[in-house]
Amino acid sequence: MPVPAPCDLTSLPYAQHLKPFTGELEHAGAYEWLHFDGPVFQDAEAGSSLFSQSAFSSATFDRGRLRRSRFDEVWLHTVRMVGTNLAETTWLDSQCTASVFAGTEIHGSEMRRTVFHQ
Repeated sequence: MPVPAPCDLTSLPYAQHLKPFTGELEHAGAYEWLHFDGPVFQDAEAGSSLFSQSAFSSATFDRGRLRRSRFDEVWLHTVRMVGTNLAETTWLDSQCTASVFAGTEIHGSEMRRTVFHQ
């Protein structure tokens, strides 16, 4: 099966529904149809959260904890995850482009139909 080409934000099937995210991430939060445009999350405690049909543009996660979170139809572009705990996360139909994952724990994660592009 060929790998799909990276897409841009406007070509996402849910792009017209996206609303800007404001505020902080919370443990076990539910985040649907949100656009995280340029936020910096320092030590975010958002484990067991659900991110669904959302987009991350130029977001930074510095030492955050997203352990056991779920990412369904999530688009990530130029995202920096540094020292972030993504262990035991579940990824479905997601795409990550031009992003950096450095010192990120991702063991025990499950990824289905998820693509990483340079």
